[in-house]
Amino acid sequence: MILNPSLIRYEFHDEWHLYVKARSLENRIPIISVNSSSKDFNGDSIGVIPYKYKYGVKIKTVSKNIDDIIINIDEILYDEIKKRINEDKGIYSFY
Repeated sequence: MILNPSLIRYEFHDEWHLYVKARSLENRIPIISVNSSSKDFNGDSIGVIPYKYKYGVKIKTVSKNIDDIIINIDEILYDEIKKRINEDKGIYSFY
């Protein structure tokens, strides 16, 4: 899981949310990106969790009530992550 603190001005929230969703989907990992709630930034934090759906992957997204996010560890795609790591150990090595 990636926890990402952000400082995104309110006029760029749509683009920021799109970016976080795309990164979560392409890497098959949950991302929680929190934003400053001060005047120029207005919060609107986002959490994205990928999950298996039939023959592919979809995402669950929470943005308005991010305090309500509950992550079920069983839903995180560990098998998918391991598969990607094993595709090329020279690039993704943890050794």
